[in-house]
Amino acid sequence: MSIYKEHIQNFAWEINNGLTAYIEIHNKIFREAGTFKSLVKNIFGKPVSMSELLNDAKSLILMWNNIVEKITIFSNESYSLMDENEKLYFDILEKYAKALSETVAVLTERQKLLNKRSKVGQVNKVNWQTFKEIDYKYESSIREYKLYGKELNELNHLIFE
Repeated sequence: MSIYKEHIQNFAWEINNGLTAYIEIHNKIFREAGTFKSLVKNIFGKPVSMSELLNDAKSLILMWNNIVEKITIFSNESYSLMDENEKLYFDILEKYAKALSETVAVLTERQKLLNKRSKVGQVNKVNWQTFKEIDYKYESSIREYKLYGKELNELNHLIFE
């Protein structure tokens, strides 16, 4: 196995771990703040802490910035030395990592708006249209990273077999 293939495999595993962390936080946010149950809890029980959910989203930013930075450095140093299959897989892996990083950034932006809206006296400072635009951008970024993920799965045999 080439050393580049091994590095690419390691990046793929690191990205998979980052994806798992992102999905856990995404699910927590939508479970805690995006359901009828959460609405009832906000009215009759302990309200959801939007600042806590924002901090959860922010915690992913550094992780994804580091992943993208490492991939960029590796690409600059090693891309020209990879074989064609490694390049093909790596190109999609890099796009996938960048798309996931963008998804995390938009999720954080979305949570900032919701946190701001949750503050007393700040409700009117975040209009519904602004939120819907960010939410649409978030949904679009999810679709994009999933497309790259599907493509990666189809190319796994190039690197993992």
